[in-house]
Amino acid sequence: MADAMKLKAAVYRGTTDTGDGEGDPTGIVEINEMIKDKPHLITEAVKYLKARIKDRSPVTSCIAMDLLDQCMQSNGFQFQLYVVKKVLQRILKLALPNKGQHPHVQQKAAALIKFWANSYSADARLFEFSNAAKELARKEEMARGSGAPPGGAVPARQADYSSVRRPDTGSHIPAAAPAEERWETWNPGPEPGVPVGYRGPALAFAPGPFDLEQAKDNLALISAMLAAEDGDPRANEALAEVAMLCRASLAGIMGQIELTQDEAAVVEMLSVHEQLTERIA
Repeated sequence: MADAMKLKAAVYRGTTDTGDGEGDPTGIVEINEMIKDKPHLITEAVKYLKARIKDRSPVTSCIAMDLLDQCMQSNGFQFQLYVVKKVLQRILKLALPNKGQHPHVQQKAAALIKFWANSYSADARLFEFSNAAKELARKEEMARGSGAPPGGAVPARQADYSSVRRPDTGSHIPAAAPAEERWETWNPGPEPGVPVGYRGPALAFAPGPFDLEQAKDNLALISAMLAAEDGDPRANEALAEVAMLCRASLAGIMGQIELTQDEAAVVEMLSVHEQLTERIA
């Protein structure tokens, strides 16, 4: 349990924008070290990365896809095979044109599908990467025939996202730029998504949709860990990591309560807030 929670916290750090369109670089280091020492954590790592790829924030989704790719390169065949089983179809779905995905998410996903096909298809056991690339090519050809722009314009190995560069000069938007300026290029919608859980100190996004289920998960996890360890959340590193996620959930709940008019939903959120507060007090 403690290893899984430490891994989950590392994934959150590695996929949470620190202000420059990239995650905390220590996240990938910690993930790789944990997998090297305990290969059975591959399944958990892929699960947590998949959840971050599905995040409603296009920033988080793109960072998570890059982190997944780095993990595949660092951890070899077993990690790559588990990506085929659990994540490849999700990435392919994001890559398909005309599906309403955020353009940067679609382009990043399409580029990764093509990169993986070139990198791993020589191994017959990983043939599904090639199949995914063929399916994407077929859909892109259909989109071109209908006049829709295909995905995959952004190179998979690109370290920076064009969405966090100024369109006039190509230079990075500073980390301290106002939240509304940074979101203008990422998500034109009125309610851009915000990562749930750990938030780096430089994360300055405007409030967005809050996932109460994630807060409940954090509550269940810290409750189980406290019951097993019978100690204070600050007593060891793993508990401290989970307590950090719980504090972020507390802030998210309070922000969401102000936007919610459903009385039953407010009561439920207050109950979760109270229980979280008790666990980390």
